[in-house]
Formats: sequence, C-alpha cells, structure tokens
Amino acid sequence: MISSDSHIIEPPDLWTSRIDREFRDRAPHVVDDTDTGEQWWVVGANRTLSFAGGAQTGDRFTNPIELRTGARFEQVRPGGYDPDEHLRDNATDGVFGSVLYPTEGLLLYTQADSALLSACCRAYNDFLAEFCAAAPDRLKGVAMLNIDASYHFTKDTIASILTSGLLGEQYVSLDPGGDTNYLNNGDRVAKTQSAVVLEKLLSQFMFNKAAEGGDKK
Repeated sequence: MISSDSHIIEPPDLWTSRIDREFRDRAPHVVDDTDTGEQWWVVGANRTLSFAGGAQTGDRFTNPIELRTGARFEQVRPGGYDPDEHLRDNATDGVFGSVLYPTEGLLLYTQADSALLSACCRAYNDFLAEFCAAAPDRLKGVAMLNIDASYHFTKDTIASILTSGLLGEQYVSLDPGGDTNYLNNGDRVAKTQSAVVLEKLLSQFMFNKAAEGGDKK
C-alpha cells in the first residue's frame, strides 16, 4: 500500500536555519502564544498555521470532538519530521511508501512575495531531499516550486529534470506544448521526464560500441 497524500511537518528552524542569508530576517518562523501556550508559524505580519495537524494524527476519526486548531511542535508525532520514525509509522500501518507534501509550505504561496517564496522553496527542497534520502525507493517528496505569474504554461507542458553542464546541479525544466488551454493554480503537470543518469548513459554507450565491434569481426 502507498500513501499518496502524506505531509511533512516542518521543524521550527527549517527556514531560519536554511534560507539564503539575505532573507533570514524575513524567514517563516515560529512564535509562542503566551495566552494559550501554542506555537504558530508567522510570515511577515501574519500568523498562518500551528502544529495541530501533526499533533492529532488519527484524532479526526477516533476523537473528532476534541480536535483543536493549535499545538506545540514537541507534541507532533516524530514521524512527521524524522524519516526513520516515518518509516516505522508506515510499517505499523502496513504502508510501503509515501508521497510527501509540505504543510506550512503550502501556506507560503499566499503569504510570501516572489523572491522570498523562491528562497523558501530552495530551503524546503534541501530539507526534503535529505528526508527522502533515508529511503529513496519508499519516500517520494513533492518539491516546492515558485512559478512567476507572468509565465503561462499549457496543459500539455512537460516537466523534465535536467543537469546544468556535464556534472552540474539539477533543475526542473518546463516546456510548454501546443495545447490552447493553460494550467491554473493547483493543476498538476501530467507529463514528466526523469533525470538522465550519466553513469547509465555512458555504460549503455560503451556496451553498444562493444557490440558494434563484435559484429565487425
């Protein structure tokens, strides 16, 4: 069984410790509510989300009348932010793997300006890559991307993972097609192309060349 809608519960220091230095003073951060004892994410002047979701796993089914909107990070189930604990939770529930979405990260699309959002995406994606590296075949993260509103992409756009130069960093390339309808907020890119693994490509090339040489003898 695969969980197709699991969520990362972002640690309080995810953005303050990882975001580009020029954005540190504006990074999403956690504050304490002195009246309730709860902790909340703050972006700019806006309070966005608490940790209630990660602290009440399963309660909406077993104890819905006690659901609350606020909580503290230490009340969150460790599987929400620790990959090893996440895998243990999955094993208990008979789940082989998870598709992982952000939680507070989703709110940033409505709160952060474009430059700050891009920096937040980079910081979150670094954390997500480290999380999924614990079990790449079982943990699949959905990256955060900032696509500027001035760009329009058709419904048949292809998303490809490309490499900058021969051994450079990888990035996502979006290539629009010929469709006359455009992607809207919340739509998904259906056509994707995985990254080319250089080692496999070279091995295949050498194998083909060896085979050609054998045919000529």
